[in-house]
Amino acid sequence: METPAVAAGEKLGVVDGRPSPLSKMVVPVFDRSVRYGLGVFETVGVHAGRPFLLGQHARRLVQGLGRLGLASSLDPRTLVRWGQRAVELASVQEGVLRILATAGDDGALRPRVLAWAMEEPPTASEAFERGLRASIHPLRRDPASPLSGTKSLAYADCYLARWQANARGFDEAILCSSEGRIAEGTASNVFIVEGSRLVTPPLSEGILPGVTRAFILEIARGVSLEPMEEPIEMARLMRSREAFLTSTRLGVAPLVAVEDKMIAEGRPGPVTLTLRRSYGGIARGEYPGSGATPGCRSERGMEIP
Repeated sequence: METPAVAAGEKLGVVDGRPSPLSKMVVPVFDRSVRYGLGVFETVGVHAGRPFLLGQHARRLVQGLGRLGLASSLDPRTLVRWGQRAVELASVQEGVLRILATAGDDGALRPRVLAWAMEEPPTASEAFERGLRASIHPLRRDPASPLSGTKSLAYADCYLARWQANARGFDEAILCSSEGRIAEGTASNVFIVEGSRLVTPPLSEGILPGVTRAFILEIARGVSLEPMEEPIEMARLMRSREAFLTSTRLGVAPLVAVEDKMIAEGRPGPVTLTLRRSYGGIARGEYPGSGATPGCRSERGMEIP
């Protein structure tokens, strides 16, 4: 594919599979994503020049489009190719790949897809050494919502919830289900450790099916943990042996306090640290066979559903 000429220092991304300068990657005002927030997005970690779990992110994006009534001819393999191309064009080694699929114009047969990659430093290590603190936000997750389980561009509620948590000195805001149980963070999934059991809220609570969440559930048995999806009441979270959050940006991040109450001893626990090391090592390709997610076949170093 021919690469367009660009000004010195300008970065390239991909629009509908074609290379484009970032400055020209625009969405028209009449696109339904601008008018209604109708569309989906994905954030993919890039480690050692490889978009980690890109196939799983691509599949979730296509599924999200379907939930919004935006079924198209897009398929995960096409998105994998475009995402890999965006990483190559930007020459990113450690950072993130972002993929955004808009609803397109009225009557459009397929969405617009924009993909770009950027070097980004990892989250400060001191935050993980001390552990993260979360507030409880009144925003609720409703399984009956048409946006339930979808990484939608209509993201203002979570953005504001996290902003409010940060303004109060917290790292994240935890949202509850419509029944008052623990659901998820604004940009993360929640796990607790109970003995040898690793528990996370089920998708039926209206949470996002996190790609990192699914990966941790898959590798848990490899570190002698029994993965479980069960409702988690607030009291159960607070009396757990350990708790942590997962996301593309965080990986596995210890959760040591909620509001003004500590979880266990108020510091990162051994299970959390073990899972964090395992996740990071696999993401960076440090372990034999880590080029593919367990249970998925690898194609050109990418994880394909």
